[in-house]
Amino acid sequence: MWIKGGSTTGSETMWVRAFDGIAWSNWDSFNLTSTNTAPSATISDQTLNAAQWAQLVNWTTASDTDGDAITQYQFWDGGGAATSAYFWTPDNSHWASSTVIDVSASDLANVWVRGGTAAGTDSMFVRAFDGTSWSAWDSFTVTSLANHAPDASISNQTLHVNEWSQVGNLVSYADADANPAAAYQFWDGGSNANSGYFWTSANSHWAASTVIDVNAADLDDIWMRGGATTGSETMYVRAYDGIDWSAWHAFTLSTIV
Repeated sequence: MWIKGGSTTGSETMWVRAFDGIAWSNWDSFNLTSTNTAPSATISDQTLNAAQWAQLVNWTTASDTDGDAITQYQFWDGGGAATSAYFWTPDNSHWASSTVIDVSASDLANVWVRGGTAAGTDSMFVRAFDGTSWSAWDSFTVTSLANHAPDASISNQTLHVNEWSQVGNLVSYADADANPAAAYQFWDGGSNANSGYFWTSANSHWAASTVIDVNAADLDDIWMRGGATTGSETMYVRAYDGIDWSAWHAFTLSTIV
């Protein structure tokens, strides 16, 4: 026979008596007092690059002086700006601010936070539940650093008349925040009817002075053709890291015999 404490704190009176095979003893009363110490949950202040992802399980510390297991967490985002950091879970890719997010302790590894897309700070909150009581809310600050625009370049190129070159092999990309390229844009500054031009599967001859949008995954789909006659022209490239565009980079395409 076991006795279980109450699911909430409080006290109650219980009784016991014994039987010796002939007679019962008098009832003896005793008090059962159920107590619980609320757990604690904390996350220290964090700093992320712009749009950087971090897993909350690596930040969260929880404890319970009674030895009770943590069964649930709640999170709250106090940053309301469109560019601020936010929480992500498999069932909601962008939790709105000022919303309680309930997470089972077994699913803590599925909660992520994404740094803001502009420099700034956001106050966020966490608390834990031990099956009986919630901890106090613990606030922590997420600081999002300013994004560094990427850099994209193509060195000067020389092609023979009507020769083709795959542009993806020519592009150099760098990003100080280690953000991958999300898109590229190209521009042909040569307006002569016989000058070189860009080709994609969607357009076999892009007109000069036209912005050509290319997803980073489709970079191998853009080609450059040397002019129909000898000459030179200026072309341009820039890259997008998901937040900012790089400056336009100019390069010269020279067509030779």
